[in-house]
Amino acid sequence: MTSPSPTAPWVRTRLRSARAAALLAAALAFGLVFFAAALPRALDRGADQALRQYLRDSGPAAGSLLATAPSFWDPKAADLDHIAGQLVDRVHGTLRLAPGGPVYGTRAMKARDLGNPELARPEFVSPKLDLLYLHDVAAHARLVAGQWPTGSVSDGTVPIAISDAAARTLGTKLGAVLDGGSGLHGPQRVTIVGLYTVNDTADPFWADLPCLARACAAHTDPKKGEPPLFYWRTAGVVGPGSLAALASWGEQAEDFWRLPVDTDALRADQLADTEHEAAGLIAGPDASALVVATGRADLRITSQLPELFGQARARQAAAAPLAAIGPAGAIGVAVVVLCLAAALAADRRKAELELLSARGGSRTGVLRRLLAESAVTTLPAALGAAALALLLLPTPRWGAAALAATATGLFALCAFPLRVTVPKFLSGRAAGRRRPVAELLVLAATSAAVFELRRRGVAPAGQGLDLLLVCAPLLLALTGALALARIQPALVGGLARWTGRRPGLIGFLGLARAARGTGTNPRPSVLPLFALVLAVTTAGFGATALGAITTARHQAARHGVGADVSVVTKDGLPLPDGFAAAAAALPGAHDATAVWTQDEVLATGSENLANGRITVLAVDPVRYAAIARSTGHAAIDPAVLGGAPGADGVLPALVTPDVAASFTGTLKLQLNDGGELRARMAGTIADTPTVVGSKTPVVMVPAGPATAQLAEVGKPTQWFALGNPDVDRLRALLGKTQAQLRTSGAEAAELGRDPLQHNAERLFWSAVLAAAGFALLAVLLALVRAAPDRAALLARLRTMGLRPREGLALILVEALPQAFTATAVGALVAAGSVALLGPAVDLSAMVGTAVATGLSPAALPVLTQALGLAALIALGVLAEAAVFGRRQITTELRAGDSR
Repeated sequence: MTSPSPTAPWVRTRLRSARAAALLAAALAFGLVFFAAALPRALDRGADQALRQYLRDSGPAAGSLLATAPSFWDPKAADLDHIAGQLVDRVHGTLRLAPGGPVYGTRAMKARDLGNPELARPEFVSPKLDLLYLHDVAAHARLVAGQWPTGSVSDGTVPIAISDAAARTLGTKLGAVLDGGSGLHGPQRVTIVGLYTVNDTADPFWADLPCLARACAAHTDPKKGEPPLFYWRTAGVVGPGSLAALASWGEQAEDFWRLPVDTDALRADQLADTEHEAAGLIAGPDASALVVATGRADLRITSQLPELFGQARARQAAAAPLAAIGPAGAIGVAVVVLCLAAALAADRRKAELELLSARGGSRTGVLRRLLAESAVTTLPAALGAAALALLLLPTPRWGAAALAATATGLFALCAFPLRVTVPKFLSGRAAGRRRPVAELLVLAATSAAVFELRRRGVAPAGQGLDLLLVCAPLLLALTGALALARIQPALVGGLARWTGRRPGLIGFLGLARAARGTGTNPRPSVLPLFALVLAVTTAGFGATALGAITTARHQAARHGVGADVSVVTKDGLPLPDGFAAAAAALPGAHDATAVWTQDEVLATGSENLANGRITVLAVDPVRYAAIARSTGHAAIDPAVLGGAPGADGVLPALVTPDVAASFTGTLKLQLNDGGELRARMAGTIADTPTVVGSKTPVVMVPAGPATAQLAEVGKPTQWFALGNPDVDRLRALLGKTQAQLRTSGAEAAELGRDPLQHNAERLFWSAVLAAAGFALLAVLLALVRAAPDRAALLARLRTMGLRPREGLALILVEALPQAFTATAVGALVAAGSVALLGPAVDLSAMVGTAVATGLSPAALPVLTQALGLAALIALGVLAEAAVFGRRQITTELRAGDSR
């Protein structure tokens, strides 16, 4: 008796018989799972990087907790150390201290004038000296000469150390005794016992401390009609034995402890908890506990951190929708690709599975076999992709990436088995009834989303990601794809009938097949259309937003500068003679104009004006109006200032509303040098390029008539121009004149320096590339799905004399109309999305400054994305037809027609 032959293993047999299909399935699963796992990791890394950079840009002092308390009359360094330890112990949880640790000590509250006659006095003002005690200062500075002060006050003289650079600037040396005058406790003198140099001036240890690394330039408070005077100011460090002398030097002293926060340890997802912990230290249970533990009832903790954390969360919430639109579109296209791959596999194995079912295979058994077969190819690829994403994009958070990878892997695992084994409830008449209902539901959901978004606008800051703004473009794309699926067969069919009446067979056959569907498909599949429409819609919408961000940033920079280039002298000094003419002649400069301005001008005849002081501008009306018009400032009518002065010499003037509300009749302007101008109000103006963002009252007069009355007005103090003149040549023309030179390009670059913006843009373009690749793959899968039927047709036509080039043309005519119409509809939907959703989009967080809410349609970004994807699809179809299509025709001719 012969034993029955062993049953062949199902999974191994199937994989061996279709190695190429197994490898493609594994590659598809790998790519999709890697994208799904990498997306949350990239979002987390970008958010963390943006938060940390934002806090670094705010400065070490703003990113610290500062505890202060009045110093005792008999202070001890040990008390400062004890309180520092208590403060460090209270900082815990997500709020961590920087590795350098706390910076603490005691400082005198006021600086003293140094009366030594040998010290440097640039404008005959005595230098000032601050005194303070700093714990562990020797670890951050190096002695150049002498020693660190350690002893106590001797003979009423306090030993100190100052920086070597400050000693050279002031003209003093080691061993010098500096006289601080008389105080409440007698003469105040210090002796320089040590000279040091700072190891690193960028070290956060020195932040918010007074002029310890070098002597600082300072200015006196200006008196009426007089300019401020320049003097030197520096600080000296005392030893722990001289703490009591600080209160005498500064009339009172203050203990301080600055706790710098480790920004590298902050995480965006924990920002709310971190903000709560910082607030608790400032005015919460931790603050009360510190008062009890230290015994200092007057201990106060202040910080800008809660405010900065709140601003950071608001910025993240504002930028999140724009950053998420691109990835959301890529995810939608990836889902389409998986559905198409499952449909392709089902079509390829239809006969085999029907035979298996006819021979007694149950639906559960078939599902179990297909799941096992799919698991062998999908699960290893998914695990490898997830591990690679976690490795390449390190971040402390892995839960979202693991969840996204698991969901994508399960979808890739189950797509084909469920596609085959789930009852075909969408076939026959059921599909005819359910499809319109589904389409109406999609249309209703899209309409509701658009209506609600336009009604309420973007979700307020602090409420997280606005999912409605993210989903609305996707719903519009789905609606457009469904409408295209309804309309396209009729349009392509009509075009096929028209070509049928024309000479030639290729156009008619290709368009007819495109209109009615191929193979087992009763109509063209909506999935490739949805992939293309969604890819173009999200790319076009996002590209329009990014283009608007760039434009708004440049316009905001021009508005802030007042022009493309501005030169403003220091302290109102005049520009060099001939500068305006020479600068206007530089290549790239146009509409250049010079402006004379003077602040703190006393205005009489305006009793209701606060302080009676205003800013006077003398401008060339025509050129200044062109500058204001180009930079987005209030329009200026040159004719208003172009009138001749009155018989009594009164000049026509444009004034700000506060000036207009404060006087009638003639306004007398008393200039700082004693001259006088008289002006009458000829109109009002909201703002000017010269005085940007200021609430100062302004009176603007024509330069020509004003110069005829006062020669001083003919010496301009500011210069503005449009265009792009050479900045180095402008600086050369200024010579030694101290002036601030600003350009709109540099200001725009500074606005766009934020990592939050760069990460959002990088993420969007990465998602657009991924969506384009997935869309191309969807089109190719649709071509492969229709390949057997098309190959049989081409093989028959080849036997009837069809040339290879004509066969290639037939494939292109069949595939490209759908792709091109889908990209065209995607472009229209993208433009419609901008028109419908644009008024709700706030670009301020991405621009870097406050701008008006709203996004206007733009043709170029949408067309660029649509044409780029159309060209990519055309190249892909051409390559598939040239390589695989010819091979399939040859195989069909050799094997014969078995249908």
